[in-house]
Amino acid sequence: MEGGRVKDVAWFYNRPKYPSTPTSTDGPWKPDDWFLLPDDNNGTLHWVDPHDTTPMPMVAESDVTFLLYTRQNPSNPTTIQTGVASSLGNFNANRQTKFVIHGWNSNGNSMATVRNGYVNSGLDLNIIVVDWQGPANQGYAQSMTNTRAVGVFVANHINWLVSRGLSLNNINIVGFSLGAHVAGIAGHNVHGTVGRITVTPKEDNLTSDNTSDSNLKSEWPEIWTAAIWDEKEKNLTVDLCLDPAGPLYINVAPEHHLDAGDAAHVQCQRFLLPEDKRCQSICSGLKTSGNQALNLLETSGNQALNLLKTSGNQALNLLETSIKHILNQIKTSVHHVLNLLKTSINHILNQLKTSVHHVLYILVAGLWTVLVARECQGASILGVFPFPAKSMMILFTSLMEELATRGHQVTVMSSFPRDEPLENYTDIVLPNSFTEKGAMYHFGARPHGTLHLYTASKVINKVSDTVLAAPDVQRFIHSQDLHFDIVVVHDVAHMAFLGLAHKFDAPIIRIVNFAGYEWTFLEQGNPSVVSYNPHYLTGIEGEMSFWERAENAYMFLYELLLMDYFYVPVQEAIMRKHFGASVPSVSKLNRNTALILWCVDDVLSHHRPLLPNVIRVGGMHIKKPKKLPQDLQKFMDDALHGVIYMSLGTNLPSAYLPSEKIAAFIEIFAQLKQKVLWKWENGTLPGRPPNVKVAKWFPQQDILGA
Repeated sequence: MEGGRVKDVAWFYNRPKYPSTPTSTDGPWKPDDWFLLPDDNNGTLHWVDPHDTTPMPMVAESDVTFLLYTRQNPSNPTTIQTGVASSLGNFNANRQTKFVIHGWNSNGNSMATVRNGYVNSGLDLNIIVVDWQGPANQGYAQSMTNTRAVGVFVANHINWLVSRGLSLNNINIVGFSLGAHVAGIAGHNVHGTVGRITVTPKEDNLTSDNTSDSNLKSEWPEIWTAAIWDEKEKNLTVDLCLDPAGPLYINVAPEHHLDAGDAAHVQCQRFLLPEDKRCQSICSGLKTSGNQALNLLETSGNQALNLLKTSGNQALNLLETSIKHILNQIKTSVHHVLNLLKTSINHILNQLKTSVHHVLYILVAGLWTVLVARECQGASILGVFPFPAKSMMILFTSLMEELATRGHQVTVMSSFPRDEPLENYTDIVLPNSFTEKGAMYHFGARPHGTLHLYTASKVINKVSDTVLAAPDVQRFIHSQDLHFDIVVVHDVAHMAFLGLAHKFDAPIIRIVNFAGYEWTFLEQGNPSVVSYNPHYLTGIEGEMSFWERAENAYMFLYELLLMDYFYVPVQEAIMRKHFGASVPSVSKLNRNTALILWCVDDVLSHHRPLLPNVIRVGGMHIKKPKKLPQDLQKFMDDALHGVIYMSLGTNLPSAYLPSEKIAAFIEIFAQLKQKVLWKWENGTLPGRPPNVKVAKWFPQQDILGA
């Protein structure tokens, strides 16, 4: 023995059927831990440890058997296998269907009275006995836990039968003890609502000419009282939960036990089955315990009378002393209260005198506000986002739309105008530099590293020059009647567009939509510590080794040299080509940056020192998810192990991946137990595994927010 738990399992299971309080040789016994509980088979009492954490194997669908009884086979059941139509046998989807679920430490034959009552009722029924004896014949705590998986399997079986034509209104579930909770969990997980009633109908609802039901009345009158014929609805609409188990069901979530919301109607009956021998065990135990209780009560009564007599005298003396003490305290307290009241009144009068001056000041200020400062203007804001990437624009658009909604005049330059007009929001449509599908593949498919950064710089330089040369943009640049208070730009991706901030003499707000260039932070005076801030192109995570710090320092240095001697000079030349030679340098214009919005999440990014004008805004584009299409919602609901979503964005279609990479994805996805949603823009996917759903477009934010 150790820790108040049974070390010897044989000792635990060989206890006497009606044990007395264990002795030191009998084993440990703690009334606040162990308790006696009769099983649901023959009433045998068992010691139950509520804290039992013995590891148990997971419940498999094969551990639950569905045995069908009908008029055609009243005594020899056939087994229905979920999803196997050939196993339905005598099942008729047009009949009323009864599910009978046994309880703890029992099997499918334990509910013979209920089953035979329905078989002999004279009604044409499908009676399905749910036999889950494997998961039910464990320790009570383990069997209670197993009800959750068994309930889901029963729900899956019902859903399949419904798909075969069975109506939910014709389904009744009878569950006993733990089986009652299996019934509730099944009802909670069914796609729809199982029909039930909440109270036992009156006897006058019974049809007077239904003589064929006499067997059910005599076999089990309680069941007959509940399982009646509803003359108005012309069907049986009953769901019984017989004596639902109570132990260990305190503070358990409703979806894990019987609950009033598990079906349209839920009725609970609390009584013992006719063949249940638990009543014999319990009555025998009560008889012995009753004699002991009477003897103890007689002895305790005499002791209590003597104690009351002595305590009464002591209480009277104590009461007299206490009353005198209380009166003295009241007298003293009255003097204190009067003095405090006098002081408080004087303080309140002084405060009122001071407050009058404050009120007069507020009235004057309010009057000035109403008469003079009656107007408050919003800002005129220009957003410049020339890079033709739809996923980036989701982030930028969320900010600009919110500014317009709050009353600011917003003008947005991008390749993706809004589908519907928005008040205070104006689109200037830029040419899309990547009109051909897959044009960015060779850029996006390169490995990270120095070559990637160099290639990205060349692509951005081309986009900047192409967009600034567009006729609509040139007219905008040379317009003399425009004014903007703020210019919002996409970080260093297009520094040639900083000429707009110079033209309108406006401060700059920069949006950094990824880990960010270190050049950006250093230009603003924000420290970049190479010893513990990994460069985003290194892929380093966590604490760095010496060689990783050396690699990190190399990547920092490479970026700064590339920016200062290749990228920035080219961007500056493009800017002066389109805005004129008098435009200041990029470095000087950068100093006019008032704010940096850094779109990274605190949980997913590395921590680093930041200046007050650098603000993390990760997730600002996330909106409340909308309702998913029915087929998509069903696909995700049926994924018991979760869903994986895969998309390469708008400019990188999945179909442009090399064939060997596509084959690798298909092979890996086929091995997963999760379901996969794959944004596949090229029609059908050859070799698609059954757990993969493809479409040209998915509501990405709604899926990720579901």
